[in-house]
Amino acid sequence: KLLKGWGQGCDELQKLPSTPTLDEMKIFAKAAYLHFETDYLQTRFSFEKRDKEKHTQSLMQLATRAKENAEELLALVRKSTFVGFETSNQYFYNERNLIEKSINMSQILDELKKI
Repeated sequence: KLLKGWGQGCDELQKLPSTPTLDEMKIFAKAAYLHFETDYLQTRFSFEKRDKEKHTQSLMQLATRAKENAEELLALVRKSTFVGFETSNQYFYNERNLIEKSINMSQILDELKKI
């Protein structure tokens, strides 16, 4: 429900005219969406990997989307240095973390293709 509603909100934001404040809000809203979706994907992946042979196709779809999320988030981090930053913890993620995530998802996809 959260992802569906947040995604609809992101779509509505994209329809608004471009201003510096709105453009920044669009970046943050999309980054939050990708963060929430990644949590969802990871939860599903962890659940389904218990029976890899039965869920190989689903696992490949989840890993593919997780890789895409990391790459989309990387693009947003490069647009705004504030994406992924939280003052008490410093950075939740940065360019290096997201590049590593993308590489890791590629490796997982390669392993799943062997099943």
